[in-house]
Amino acid sequence: MSSLLTSTSGGKKVGPDLVQTLLTVVGTLLAGGGIRWLYVKEDRRKRGADADVGEATAATIVAKQALEHADFSMRRIKELEQEIRNLNSLLNEERNSRAKLERELSGVKIRMENVPGADRLRECEERFSGIFYISSIGFAIVSPDNTRILEVNESLCEILGLSIIDLLGKELRGFVHPDDLSAFLSVVSDISELKVMTSSSHKRFRCANGAYIEAITSISLVKTMGGSPKYFVFQIHKQ
Repeated sequence: MSSLLTSTSGGKKVGPDLVQTLLTVVGTLLAGGGIRWLYVKEDRRKRGADADVGEATAATIVAKQALEHADFSMRRIKELEQEIRNLNSLLNEERNSRAKLERELSGVKIRMENVPGADRLRECEERFSGIFYISSIGFAIVSPDNTRILEVNESLCEILGLSIIDLLGKELRGFVHPDDLSAFLSVVSDISELKVMTSSSHKRFRCANGAYIEAITSISLVKTMGGSPKYFVFQIHKQ
């Protein structure tokens, strides 16, 4: 190239200094292009690396979240399994308690059946039940604590002019004449305290129309097997 640059053009020779200058410029241009090419290549490489790092970071975050969710789910599953075990334990305890109670009740029933006079007691109850419903005398089964009517027969309904629905659940003392109420409650108290077992007296009772009828009233106490008051039997015979 040096020989070419030093050749003549139009018969004139180019000087060596000019040639050197041209060579320097060409080298610089070539070097500059190479540097730019290397810079572009490096920039592309860095961008690619950054993209790879970004994708890897996102994948890591997603994987971490998935692991946290899976860990939470496993803990919740274990909690639910423990709750199920607790419920099963409670159910088993209740089954055992119920079975125990049934065995105890069965034993009580057997013992009661073997009690001397149990058959006699049943016969008396059946006989009383028959008399209670067919008698022309008014009958009422009354609670010993508040004289609440538990059961009545048709005869008492006819005497008072009230239906069974009108009487059930009401307090019998609410039908007693105000002037007779104090004596009525005194007798009920004496029988409840077992001071006397029965009592008979004249009492006045309010009917459906508001009028009062006079009746012979007999009160008897029925006790439990343990001897405590179970209920009163009132017999009301209209005069």
